[in-house]
Amino acid sequence: MRDVRYLDQSGVYTLSDLIEDMMRRGVTVYLCEMHEEPSEILAELEVAPGTLPVEQIFATVEGAVEKAARQAAGETSAQEPTKPEEALFSWVSVHPIGANEALERLIVGNQRYVRGQSLHPHTNPATRRVLVEEQRPFAVILGCSDARSVPELVFDQGIGELFVVRVAGNIMTLENNASIEYAVKFLVVWLVVVPGHQGCSAVDAVIDDNVDHSEVILNALEPAVEQARDMPGDLLTNAIQTNAHLVAAKLKEELAEFTEGDPDRMPRIIPAYYHLDSGKVDLMEK
Repeated sequence: MRDVRYLDQSGVYTLSDLIEDMMRRGVTVYLCEMHEEPSEILAELEVAPGTLPVEQIFATVEGAVEKAARQAAGETSAQEPTKPEEALFSWVSVHPIGANEALERLIVGNQRYVRGQSLHPHTNPATRRVLVEEQRPFAVILGCSDARSVPELVFDQGIGELFVVRVAGNIMTLENNASIEYAVKFLVVWLVVVPGHQGCSAVDAVIDDNVDHSEVILNALEPAVEQARDMPGDLLTNAIQTNAHLVAAKLKEELAEFTEGDPDRMPRIIPAYYHLDSGKVDLMEK
C-alpha cells in the first residue's frame, strides 16, 4: 500500500470485503508497505490486524516474498499452511489510481530494474486466477515492439498492471489510438507513457533511407528525423527522442477530442527515453 496515504471508512470496508473475498477463494493475502494513517484506521476497524492476521502484514514487499517462499518450502510453523496460494496484494493493484501515483510506481519499479533487484510482482497462479474476471492496469505504455524493450520488465510490474500497446518505432496508428482510448474510457487509466528507446532500428532505417522497411513505419517516423537533423549531438538519439515527443503531442490531440476537451477525463501523457545499456528510463515531460 505504498501509494495509499489516506483511507476513509468506506474505503476500508471495500478493502475488507475484497480481502475476505480473496481469502474465501483460498488465496493467502499479504498487506505490504502501509503508511501510518491508513494503518491506524485499518487497525481501528479491525481489518488489519483483524480480518487479516498480523502474520500477513509486512513493512516491505520483500518481507512478504520471503515469507511466501518459506511457506512454500515448508519452513513455517505447523499452524501455517505449507503451500499457500500466495498473492502479494496491493490496494493500488485493484483500484484506479491517479497519474502521479501511477508514475511513482513506474519510477520505483524502473529503479529496481536498474539495480538488478526486480521483484517480478503479481506473477503467481493466484494472481492469474484473481484477474480472470477483470483487469485493472494503472498505466498505458505505447512502446516499440523491439524485443529488448519490454515494459513489464523495464518497470518491474506484474500481470494486469500495465496496458501495453507496442509497434515498431512506437508510432501512432488508428489501431493504437483505439486501444489507448479503450484503456482510458473503460479501464480508467490516468497515465500514458510513450517511451522511445536507445538504438531504435526503425528510426535508424529512416536515417539510412532504407526502403526495405515498412513504408507505413518509415513515413510515420520521417517528421521526427527531419526535425532532429538540425539538432546538435547524435542524430539517431535526437530523432528517437523527438519521435516520442511528437507521438505524445499527437496522442494528446487525439485524446482531447475523444474526451471532448474535458480536463477531468484527460490522462497525463509523458514521452520518455529508455537506455538499453543501463536500463534507466528518462522521463521527458516538459
